[in-house]
Amino acid sequence: MMKKNYLTTRKLQAQKTRERIYLSSMELINEHGFDNVTIEDISQKAEVSVGAFYHHFKSKREVFVELFKMIDVYFEKTVEDKLVGDFFANIDTFFYHYAIYNDKSGVEAAKYIYGTQHEFFLDRDRYMLSLLSRLVDEARNDGQIRNDVSTNFIVDFLLTIARGVIYDWSLNNASYDLPERMVTYIEFIKPSLASHS
Repeated sequence: MMKKNYLTTRKLQAQKTRERIYLSSMELINEHGFDNVTIEDISQKAEVSVGAFYHHFKSKREVFVELFKMIDVYFEKTVEDKLVGDFFANIDTFFYHYAIYNDKSGVEAAKYIYGTQHEFFLDRDRYMLSLLSRLVDEARNDGQIRNDVSTNFIVDFLLTIARGVIYDWSLNNASYDLPERMVTYIEFIKPSLASHS
């Protein structure tokens, strides 16, 4: 019995350490830029050894992979329950929260993440992408949106617009309100998605 409690305590401690390393990494990278932060800097800020960093993350890059794994958790736990009814209201909510997540992650994180070396954007099994695909499928089946193009085409179209907005925001060093701009662009493209029947 004591052994089980000990393992649970150790797992909880490991989880807290991993989170501390992650948060310290994000804070430093957003302050100084990805290339200007070392593993030693992160370890010092998180108050862990360099060895502890490597126990939890293989590299700084893996910290960013964690950031985008966490967006799927965010969409599952925070966003999905807000998506009810009308497709057009749902995509406003969906992409508003996508912008909020990126805004909170910071412009330096966006600059790094939206580079071309991150193939996890293409993983259609990710929760966020499968959720958007379900929204599009339901809207197509209900006749809310056009049916002459595939679900994948619509999902890719919407994500290309959203990622473009985030990329532009990062190029402009977060000089405008990202969620507001995101909703404006999504609103602008809605007529191209509407059913014409």
